[in-house]
Amino acid sequence: RSLADLTDTEFSGKVVLITGASGGIGEAAALEFARRQAKVIMLVRSLERGKLARDRIWEKHPAADLHLVSADISLVKSVAAFCRGFSEPHIDILVNNAGIFGAPFELTKEGVESTLAANHLGHFVLTCMLLSKGQLSQGAKVILVTGAVYKRGNFEVSEWNNWTEESYKKMKAYSNSKLAVCLFALWLRSALRRLSSATAMVYAVHPGVVCTDIGRHVVRGCIAPCRPCLRCCMRCMMLSPRQGCKGILLRAADLETDSGKSGRYFNKCRSEPWHKPVLDSDLVTRCWDFSFKLVVQALGDSDDDVLNRLKKLRELPQDTLADLEEQN
Repeated sequence: RSLADLTDTEFSGKVVLITGASGGIGEAAALEFARRQAKVIMLVRSLERGKLARDRIWEKHPAADLHLVSADISLVKSVAAFCRGFSEPHIDILVNNAGIFGAPFELTKEGVESTLAANHLGHFVLTCMLLSKGQLSQGAKVILVTGAVYKRGNFEVSEWNNWTEESYKKMKAYSNSKLAVCLFALWLRSALRRLSSATAMVYAVHPGVVCTDIGRHVVRGCIAPCRPCLRCCMRCMMLSPRQGCKGILLRAADLETDSGKSGRYFNKCRSEPWHKPVLDSDLVTRCWDFSFKLVVQALGDSDDDVLNRLKKLRELPQDTLADLEEQN
């Protein structure tokens, strides 16, 4: 199926939450969902940029049902505060899209490497809280935006936050964050089965190399006279945001209800075998435990509700990955 195959009422009655919806793939996806009659909740860091994106969508589709909310996805405390006040009774489609690429070395004020924080940890907290509070609907579709570079990530999970300014490698940090996203998707497939229903699905989707503002750090790293040429080349050689959101829309519209097909990896719109080392239950658990450790570091003793909810999720029995290994 292509975007053109999706009907004008494809998502009628569905509630969609998209992170990073103030531009790029997130904004394009918000428009495509809204034009097909979904209620779209746009989660943005900057309300100012979010309002501009919302207005651009309304210009193209005045009937769009858009709702703007704010949280800094790179900060655990900000995401936790959002989740505490978020009262939407059910989310049918969750798109964890926000992220950064090529950023210089920086720790958040919670002590987490910024790329790992923005691409994985904030979404980890958001998704776990929605799941724990019963806000993911019975047939929810959870779409985690990742990248093919997950295969190059460091499988020694405990080293993901052990960077110094001298040792920092931008591409490696980005690969680590996308590996974390994939491992979380594999953990989530089991949790959804146990806490939502057998029809809830999770997918890891690589949208392709898309020309969005996520590449701003790459452009800034180029000498000033060459930046316009670089931007032009990026627009010519990369996918547009609308093309980039295609895989997300098609997974959200997927009619499959067999939870045995949950937890798959899609490169653009095609299902691809997982990189074999990822299908390791122990590795998935180590990733979850490491993520929880970072959450504890960020929150301290300031939010027992979040920590207790995450601890209960950790106690859920986990399915093996044998069925995915067979699909591979």
